[in-house]
Amino acid sequence: MKKLLLLILIAISCTLLSGRELNEFFTNRDYVEYRNDKGRLIGETFTFDESEFSKDDLYKKFFVIYHFDGSLDDVEITYAYSPVLKGIEIVDGKPVNLQITKRGDVVTVSNPVNMGSY
Repeated sequence: MKKLLLLILIAISCTLLSGRELNEFFTNRDYVEYRNDKGRLIGETFTFDESEFSKDDLYKKFFVIYHFDGSLDDVEITYAYSPVLKGIEIVDGKPVNLQITKRGDVVTVSNPVNMGSY
C-alpha cells in the first residue's frame, strides 16, 4: 500500500511539473475547451467514433497508470490517471485526470473529467 501511495504521489508530482493538454494528442476531432471566468483552461474534451481508438489504444497513448470503470444510465465511464496530462480531480478517493465515456458508438475523452454532456 505504501508503494502504491508513493507511486501515486510521484505521478502527481510529474503531472504538475510537466503535464500536457489533450489537444497535443489529438487533431482534427471535435474538440471543446472549458475555461474559467479568467480565461484559464480548466477542462477539455474530444469526441470521436469508437472505431478510431480502442480503450487499450488510449491507455497506451496516455501511459495510463490505473483506471476504474463505472456507468450512468446508458453511458460507460472509465476514470484513469495519466502522468502525461495536466489537471487532477478526485473521484471515489482517487486522483484522476482522464475520463473516457462511451455512449453508443461515440467516445468522449476528457481531461480532467467531462464538464459538458456525454
